Amino acid sequence: MLAVIRLTSEIRKVAVGSHIIQYTLIIKNVKNINMHVSEKGEILVSANAYCPLNKIDAFVADKVDWILKCQQAAREKADVFYHADDQVLNYLGAAYPIRLVLGQRKGVKLEHHECIVYLHEAKEAPSLIRSFLIRQCEKIFMAEVEAVYELMSRDYVLPVPRLKIREMNSRWGSCMPSKRQITLNVRCIYYQREFLRYVVIHEFAHFIQPNHSKQFYHIIEKYMPDYKRCSKLFEAPMVKASLNGNQ
Repeated sequence: MLAVIRLTSEIRKVAVGSHIIQYTLIIKNVKNINMHVSEKGEILVSANAYCPLNKIDAFVADKVDWILKCQQAAREKADVFYHADDQVLNYLGAAYPIRLVLGQRKGVKLEHHECIVYLHEAKEAPSLIRSFLIRQCEKIFMAEVEAVYELMSRDYVLPVPRLKIREMNSRWGSCMPSKRQITLNVRCIYYQREFLRYVVIHEFAHFIQPNHSKQFYHIIEKYMPDYKRCSKLFEAPMVKASLNGNQ
């Protein structure tokens, strides 16, 4: 009897209603069929070499609702900064119309009231804009953390925090005193710098007062007397970018 030889990995497709589910099958020494959806929305399935392919396909088809939900979440996470059909880039409280310039150059610049994206092909715009905004987050957020640390450490003994930047759905920032860590929401880059300053002061105040007591807000008010106004700047409409706007 001839032995069945199966590749260690292969790309397979399963039709489920109107959906075509493509997945990568990886042959491993495992007992059960296992599935994982990556951060990019790619479907990875592992099974042993003796598991029938029709059984694996049926396993994937049975999970179609869960797969689609995971892939949608992955797309939303990837597009936290910019959607391919967006025509305006919101940045530090200003709205920059996006203009694509095809050519040999690659990069993003904010100039002459616009967000100018230099690229080879139009489809490159989302990744270029996201990369630009991530770099800006790293630079601007760190500058604010350093400025607030210098300001508040004159009056309090504060740790030099580790800065983490990520997407958060329900808060603008968080503080973990035990880890000496401040986390800032990437979406803060959309809004006026005063709002970012408020968020950073808010998180530093948690190193001093872990709750949201009156004393906590007295600390914030000490360094930002109009914090109530600044805390609501994310609700303000974006203004049209000007030559003297934030860049």
